[in-house]
Amino acid sequence: MQGKPRTTDYRRTFHTRGQQQQLQQQLLQQLREKQQQQQQQQQQQQQQQQQQQQEEQQEEQQQEEQQQEEQQQQKKKRRQQQGDNQQQQSMQAFASSIRSLLSAEGPAEIEKLNEIKSKKKEAEEKKELLRKQLLAEKRRRRNAVHKTPKEMDSEKELLLRKLATKGRLGKEGLARLSVS
Repeated sequence: MQGKPRTTDYRRTFHTRGQQQQLQQQLLQQLREKQQQQQQQQQQQQQQQQQQQQEEQQEEQQQEEQQQEEQQQQKKKRRQQQGDNQQQQSMQAFASSIRSLLSAEGPAEIEKLNEIKSKKKEAEEKKELLRKQLLAEKRRRRNAVHKTPKEMDSEKELLLRKLATKGRLGKEGLARLSVS
């Protein structure tokens, strides 16, 4: 009985068929799992490739931005150097023109220039002195308008005496006003 299975033994053939079906199902399931794993691996590889591409693009963008910044800085440096060069040239031209004027004028011209400068200074000092005097006069006038009560009383008495002597106020009015 150990060689071939009998075809008449239905239990055994059924069992072997059931085992075959189970084996087939297991194999199918293993195949599906392998396919899923392969799909997952492919998806992971695609994601990794996409990430690498994104990183490369970001690096390229950063490099481009750095290059643009460097170019802008170089442009600024060039402009600044050009401005400095122009300023130096203008200063040199100004200095050379002053030297030529001084050498052409001589000492007599320099003395005249110094005299003119001193006269201008004196005129400015006079103007300042006059301005200060005017301010002082204005202050005096302003302060003269504001009188103290004693000064006002003394002026009042003087006016009353003048009026009394002219006959407009009598002695009673003079006494009454001087009391108040």
